[in-house]
Amino acid sequence: MMKPALEETLAKAGMTADALAEASGLSPEAVRRLCSGDYANIRVSTLGAVCGALECQPGDILRWAPDSE
Repeated sequence: MMKPALEETLAKAGMTADALAEASGLSPEAVRRLCSGDYANIRVSTLGAVCGALECQPGDILRWAPDSE
């Protein structure tokens, strides 16, 4: 299962979700969905916009973790 790590990465960068939306060109709603872990049907271009704005790698935004049993 993919686990969101965007809020952690934003905190490390000292950036707010609204600032990320502005820097990446994404809508504030899109950034809020990503922060909440809604990665369903995420586009590579969206991932690229976030990584470009944060100067990070995709693994800094989402991480894989085994499902809890």
